[in-house]
Amino acid sequence: MKQQTKQKKAGLWQRLALLLLLELVFFYLIQLIVPSCNVLVEKVDNRYFGYVNDKEGYRTISFSEDGVGQVQSELYHINETVKIDIPAERAEASVPVTFLNLERLHPNTYRGMYDVVLHNALPLQAALFVVFNLCLATLVWFAKKKKFSLAAFASCFHYRSEKQVKWGRKQWLLLGLILLASFAIAPGVDLPSITRMSSQFVSGGDIYQIQNLREVEVHFIEFNSYPYNPIMLLFYAIPNILSFGFAPFYLQTYVLWLPALIFKICNALLLRETVLSLEGYMLDAGLMQKEQKRKRFWFVFLTPLVFYVAISYIQLDALPMYLMTEGLLQLLRTDEKEINRAVGAALMAMSCFCKLQNLLLVPVCLLVFFVLIWRKQQEFINACVYLVTLVLCISNVYLWNPMIGMFLSQNPQSKRIWFTAFPYVQDAVFLYVTFFFVILFLGLVAMQFRSDLSKSQLLFGALLANGALVLLFSATILDTLSTYILAFPALVYILYREKNDLKAFFIWGLSALILAEWVFSSVGDITGALHYFGRSGLFAQLEQELSGTAEGLKLISTMFTLTKAGLVLFVILFYGELKKLFAESITELSK
Repeated sequence: MKQQTKQKKAGLWQRLALLLLLELVFFYLIQLIVPSCNVLVEKVDNRYFGYVNDKEGYRTISFSEDGVGQVQSELYHINETVKIDIPAERAEASVPVTFLNLERLHPNTYRGMYDVVLHNALPLQAALFVVFNLCLATLVWFAKKKKFSLAAFASCFHYRSEKQVKWGRKQWLLLGLILLASFAIAPGVDLPSITRMSSQFVSGGDIYQIQNLREVEVHFIEFNSYPYNPIMLLFYAIPNILSFGFAPFYLQTYVLWLPALIFKICNALLLRETVLSLEGYMLDAGLMQKEQKRKRFWFVFLTPLVFYVAISYIQLDALPMYLMTEGLLQLLRTDEKEINRAVGAALMAMSCFCKLQNLLLVPVCLLVFFVLIWRKQQEFINACVYLVTLVLCISNVYLWNPMIGMFLSQNPQSKRIWFTAFPYVQDAVFLYVTFFFVILFLGLVAMQFRSDLSKSQLLFGALLANGALVLLFSATILDTLSTYILAFPALVYILYREKNDLKAFFIWGLSALILAEWVFSSVGDITGALHYFGRSGLFAQLEQELSGTAEGLKLISTMFTLTKAGLVLFVILFYGELKKLFAESITELSK
């Protein structure tokens, strides 16, 4: 009896925690769908000027000596008189106002600048908040009617086999120690931007409006602090609340220890869930033996390429990697859980739009749906769920909150795809290398898909194809290392299935080759932890000493070549494994 009472209390607390988390998600999601008007304020020649985004460019606001200015913007449907008091860090208007000191959040890039948030969209935001909660209440009612438990809901986001053993304290303690040990390699150069933009968003500011003004329109910066889509911002900003790095606290720990740890934990949990879900699916599908998984989890989890990028360097692409893996896995479950398959289709769509370049994953997803529909597996509804979710994500960026799309389209990184080209006909036409190889590879992959493929073959074939496609794309542009994380599911599959330990070790170790360009440069200097003791990393010093010299160019080019060779190596490996996987059914049929 006491045991039942404890279970009921635990279930009640779980439901309450989930409800509070969902309310928090709704609150911040609304800010991304229906934004308030943000004004960037700075001091120029002893006078304060403000800038606000508009349908075409931006408008300048000249504040009087008393701090009074008129904010006008057709884009945000506002014509408001605002009075600012910089020393007191506050502002007044006929609508509620939030005043953010951007220098406290961004001490290096936003000196002497402020974000004045005019909450002119509160009625619409409140209405949307009510709509979200009504939808939630409807779903809860439907779940109770269908006797759909909280555990069944959780199963939409992870997969477990009865052959797997539940983690105990020993495994969790080991994971914690690994995360602490990962600080031996200093986090990458992106951590301050990611952390502080997340804190600004949690404080109530619209980072896309402010970035567009500060980093594109008014004062151009060659890099963007947070060039990610809202899905990634929402997911990582909420746990970052625990760092207390937002207004009015503005706590910034030494070398951002606390937010770094929070991001490491988030990424580690996503990597862990990816490995365990694929492990469970492979056990149930007969693709591996139970004794294999005991010795392989930590080996796979610590794969140099992904562990460095996601945990040591701290990049956020662990989220789209998890969403795509779990989405495909739920869609291609061998049981008849219809809700899980629908949720899986939605997760796949969100993965495809976590970043603009993730649209690269759409063709393979469509191939999977096409095969299922061709086989009359009645996945047409889930294909519609996928397309509708993808359209909603895109609409949020380009229609409902167009400033996000305007800012992201001007991101310097998005223009790199045009850089890799050579004249096909002199002074007449260019061949764009990235487009050429991506289209060629997609064609080769499409010709491997057949109607007689099993669900497990479709799942791992799609993961191998997407992993190879992402690495091929990276090999043909001036890439960023964050995208390498998307290849992790393909590596998990290969490392688990490989029965020869030596070969598995070579595959595991050679993944580090892709990191050459990063770990031996100032961007991700593997000796960067020396700055804990007031010294610069060894490779950062070497790069600075050789800057502008022929030797420096040769060193950079050598590391660049090694990285590109490693990327192409794993593209070949993944495509070879895909062909071998898809050939298995032909062998079985020929017997």
